[in-house]
Amino acid sequence: MTLARSRGALLVCFLVLSFHAAAAVTVGYLHSGGGSNYVATPLTLVDYQHPAKEAGTLTTVTVFWTSAPSNTTCNQALKIKFLRRSSGFTTAVFAERGPFNVKNGINTYTLDPPVPVVQSDLIGAVQLPVNCGGIVVSNGPVRNTFGLHQSDVTGTTGNLQVGNSSIPNIRASSEAAVVHGYIPVVGSLAGNFGSFFRTGLQLTSRSSYPTDLTLVYHPAGAVAKSNDPFINIQLPANATANFDDILVAMGQSGLGTMDLVLNSGMPPDVTARVYNDAGTAGTSGFTVEMMTPFDVMRPLDVTSVAVPSSLTNFRLNVGIRTFDKDVTLNVGSWAPTGAFVGSNSITVPANTFRQFSAAEVLGGVAMNAGGSLRFQSSSASGTCFIYGAVTDNRTNDGSYRLGVTY
Repeated sequence: MTLARSRGALLVCFLVLSFHAAAAVTVGYLHSGGGSNYVATPLTLVDYQHPAKEAGTLTTVTVFWTSAPSNTTCNQALKIKFLRRSSGFTTAVFAERGPFNVKNGINTYTLDPPVPVVQSDLIGAVQLPVNCGGIVVSNGPVRNTFGLHQSDVTGTTGNLQVGNSSIPNIRASSEAAVVHGYIPVVGSLAGNFGSFFRTGLQLTSRSSYPTDLTLVYHPAGAVAKSNDPFINIQLPANATANFDDILVAMGQSGLGTMDLVLNSGMPPDVTARVYNDAGTAGTSGFTVEMMTPFDVMRPLDVTSVAVPSSLTNFRLNVGIRTFDKDVTLNVGSWAPTGAFVGSNSITVPANTFRQFSAAEVLGGVAMNAGGSLRFQSSSASGTCFIYGAVTDNRTNDGSYRLGVTY
C-alpha cells in the first residue's frame, strides 16, 4: 500500500528538561528540522531508532502535528502506543493512552496513569482523523528506522512497513524536563604555551515561534548538580544569539561541559567553537557538535582516538563525560604498525566531566607517535562521551574528534 505524505510543514518544538540527565528516562525523539506528514488515517507510526535506554516510568508525552485546518483542534485524534519488541521488527503493544485532542504545532500530554517501561521499549502513535493533518515526520540520517501501518495497531504485529531516513516526532519522558542535548566540552581558561581558550556559541532559531532555553554549565572534576551555573536565553523567531565566550557571559571560567535545556519553542541549531584567542593575531580552534542522549557510548562499546604524528609538536588530551553510573575504561595503546603496546584501566565517577592528558589515561604505558588509543567500557559501566583534542604546541591551533563507537 502506498501512503501519501504532504509536504511543507514548519515545526514548532516544545521540550522541557531537567538538569540531571541521569534521572530522566526517555523514549522517542523530537527533531529540530522541518518535516511533513502522512495523510492516511488511521495510521500507526513507530520509532524504532530511539528506544528506552533504561527502565523507568513515563509521565509526559510530546508530539508535533501539522496540516490541520488553521486554528482547528482535531478532537479525539491521537493515541499514544508503547510497544515491546520480541524479535526483529515484531512488536507487541503493552500500553495505550488517549485518544487526545490535537492542534498544529506543540502538543504535550500527561500520561495518566504513568507508563512503566523497560530497556528497549518503543513508542508509537496513531493518527485517527480524516482531513485533519497528522504527526510530523522529519528527515533524518539513513540509520533512522521507523514503522508504519495503515490501521490502529493492537496486540502483536510483525507486518509494519519499515522506512528509513525519517523520524516521527513523538517523545515520552519520566519527567516534565529532559536534557535535549550536550556540548561535550566548553572552556574559558589559560592553556599551555601561552594559549587562552574560549568557547564561542551561536544559537539559531529555525522557527517562526520564539524559543526559551537554558544552558547549564557543569565544571570539570565535580559531580554535576541541580544548582550548577546556568543562563536562560529568550530567542526570538528566526533569530540568532551570539556569544564570543559563553562562560564569560555566564560569569564563569574554567573547563567543563554544558547541557542544553529547551523550555519551549523549537530546538535551535547549535554552533559551538572552542578557540585559542591570540588577541590581534586572531583565533584558531575547532567546532564541537551538540550531541543527544542517543549518541552516548554504552557498556562494552569500543572507540579509538588517534595519536598525533609528532609528540614534540603536538599534545593530546582526552575528555570523558559520564552520566548515570561510574564508567570504567580499559585504555589500550597501539603502535602505527598495529602492534599492541600495553593497556591501563581508569574509572571516572558518575555525572562527571574530566579532561586528561594522554599520559594520565595511559598511567605509565607508552604512547607511540602516529599510533592510537583504544577505549572499551566495562559491562558494569554507565554511558559516556569520549573525545580526543590535539593542539599544536607551536601555534596553539587545535582539532577535536568525538569517539565513534563500534
